[in-house]
Amino acid sequence: MRPTKNDLMMSFAVLASRRSTCSRLQVGCVLTDRLRESVAFGYNGGPRGGRNECARSDVGSCGCLHAEINATIKAPRGLEIAYCTDTPCESCATALVNYGVQELYYLREYRKTEGRAILVNSGVDITRMGSPMFPDTWPHKFTASVIGGTE
Repeated sequence: MRPTKNDLMMSFAVLASRRSTCSRLQVGCVLTDRLRESVAFGYNGGPRGGRNECARSDVGSCGCLHAEINATIKAPRGLEIAYCTDTPCESCATALVNYGVQELYYLREYRKTEGRAILVNSGVDITRMGSPMFPDTWPHKFTASVIGGTE
């Protein structure tokens, strides 16, 4: 089965999430252009070349930089579509809006909804992907079988 470009971009986000070093929630984000040809990606984790673990065990304050921020700081301007494994938190939603994202696709709902409200109020089109390639795995970690591999 040939994947759609949406499925391809989301598979990149899922794969990026597997690089996360956060012990609580592994998140991936891909930013792309309208043709879905130029890509920047990010995942949540510590500083480049630094620790590969959370700094603290506090929920929401583990010290990991979020996937969306990692993607936007590496991205050239003009990437208007975001593929996120999870809906963004409030700060990340603000960053995506300020960066210029016009559309956001996601797989799972984040535990807090303030980010979604910012996106909606800013006119960002939000779509939950329901592709059979990506079963709803919330609140579990993504496994290799979700992206077509084996564990």
